[in-house]
Amino acid sequence: MVKSIHVDISALARASADWLSDAPTQGNPPPAGSPLPDDPIAVATMAILSEWSATHEAMVATRAARAEHLSIANYTTMGILSTTDETNAALISKDSA
Repeated sequence: MVKSIHVDISALARASADWLSDAPTQGNPPPAGSPLPDDPIAVATMAILSEWSATHEAMVATRAARAEHLSIANYTTMGILSTTDETNAALISKDSA
């Protein structure tokens, strides 16, 4: 038998806001320095790192979208949990009609 589930709405709001503010979503990574032309190791390293900027920006966009999705889901959950059962039942009935 399942016991009742309790979620502290204010704690969920705080956790969601804290997580969203900590999500690494900052773009524009610092540029890599220019290698000296006669240093083959630096040239090879810079060739590998040249793709980092585009990769970083793609990851930032993905993180930002996922952080926003989680935030929306959490606030939707808070709305559901803070609404009466009767109101939620009416909304479910309305949406399924």
